[in-house]
Amino acid sequence: MNKVKDAAAKRFKEIAESKGNPPDLCIRLYIAPGGWCGPRVAAVLDERIGKGDIVVEDNGVKVVYTRSLYELVKNTHVNYMNTFFFKGFQAFSHKYKGG
Repeated sequence: MNKVKDAAAKRFKEIAESKGNPPDLCIRLYIAPGGWCGPRVAAVLDERIGKGDIVVEDNGVKVVYTRSLYELVKNTHVNYMNTFFFKGFQAFSHKYKGG
């Protein structure tokens, strides 16, 4: 089960409201290259949910990923970070801990 932390849900809802609450707005998980640390799970806002996508809803937020990523992202936590070094949605996975 994917878990959406409260900070991520709050920010997602703020963004959704500012965009007029599009019905397919979601957080998409994907595998991003991680340079010297290796691949990592990343999160991005998306408005397209494909036929083969897995959709999980938690804390009022749809989390979406392709079927081929299920084993890699099934226990990923999504949070929203707003720090000096990083601002945005961030995915935390036990499978990919790269940078």
